[in-house]
Amino acid sequence: MHRCLLACLILIICCHGSAVKKIVCPDDCLCAGRTFDCSDKDLSVIPSGISNAAKSLDLQKNQIADLSSNPFSKLQLLRILNLGFNSLTQIRYNDFNGLVNLRTLDLSFNRISTIHKKSFRNLEKISDIVLRGNELTNIDGIFTDMNGLVRLDLSNNQIDKISSESFRNMTNLRYLLLGSNRITSIEVKAFNDNNLISFISLTGNPVIDVDGLFIKNNVLSFIELTNCSLKTFPKGLPRMTRFLYLDQNNITSITKKEIEPVESLVNLFISENQIQFIERDAFTGLRGLQELWINFNQINEVPIPPLDAKNYI
Repeated sequence: MHRCLLACLILIICCHGSAVKKIVCPDDCLCAGRTFDCSDKDLSVIPSGISNAAKSLDLQKNQIADLSSNPFSKLQLLRILNLGFNSLTQIRYNDFNGLVNLRTLDLSFNRISTIHKKSFRNLEKISDIVLRGNELTNIDGIFTDMNGLVRLDLSNNQIDKISSESFRNMTNLRYLLLGSNRITSIEVKAFNDNNLISFISLTGNPVIDVDGLFIKNNVLSFIELTNCSLKTFPKGLPRMTRFLYLDQNNITSITKKEIEPVESLVNLFISENQIQFIERDAFTGLRGLQELWINFNQINEVPIPPLDAKNYI
């Protein structure tokens, strides 16, 4: 009796195992489990036969220029999609239909100049979008109400202004990269809805004034403003700012009144400016300062920083 039951159990297991559908890998891809690597294959279209069970799809370094055939509509389990280094010039409304579980979308280094304002709205679980190295000039409305997005990389585009509509109601945004654009104008309320932002980079933009931009961003701790066109030390920086990069600007002086509000500073970089004057007690309130970089300026006398500073250059 026991032998009969054991034989039946083995038969059931074998039948169940043979019924499991094997994941087929397209000819142009390398596959490991639910990860599909179709990168650097000179593809002009998305390969057919990608399993609906796929969780990661790498299509970078191909020649894909169009997504209008809704190639991802059945990939409802996909979490990571990499389309970097292709030939895309626009993103249409329905291009990412079906990707209801997508977390990370990489569109870096294409030639994208146009994105429909609702292209990303159906990506309900998206947390990371990379659009670095494209040709975007205007981003108003594209990311509005995307309150699940945590990281957004828009560096190396051609954006010339940031308005109050650019990042409206993006309440969970924590990392924002805007470096190496053409930004000259930023509206005062541009970041008011981004209360959780902790990292922002505006490096390499010709922006002259950032005063008061970050008043609502109380947890902002990393601010990168290297190689902008600032003439004065920024006003209205959050008290919790810990890392502040102001090197390669046109700042001419540093006073205690300007720097005192950022009392939590750990690293301060103000090298390669036009600084001729630093008030004698300018740094006395920065008790947690560990690194101070002020080389390549025009000052003859530098005030002694806080005694617990570890690096003073």
